[in-house]
Amino acid sequence: MILLIYPIKSCWRGISKIIKIFQKLNVQKILVYCLSGKRGSVASQVLVDSGYKRVNNIQGGITAWVNAGYPVVVNPNFWTVNYPKVG
Repeated sequence: MILLIYPIKSCWRGISKIIKIFQKLNVQKILVYCLSGKRGSVASQVLVDSGYKRVNNIQGGITAWVNAGYPVVVNPNFWTVNYPKVG
């Protein structure tokens, strides 16, 4: 299973619970992202320190992703967000 996670400040209080959920779901690959890459980097390190080996982080966050011209698909029924403008 591949899991995408977006770390927010409030999730750090329950990180041990989140890791236990990952273990129950048998999560093998994790892609972490945030807006600028900082929280994603920290979250990735926490997961690696917890024993996960296949953890990836989008360097520079979703901002760098969008500015590089990669696609972002958002379902407005579930999540609305303002992403940076390309170029």
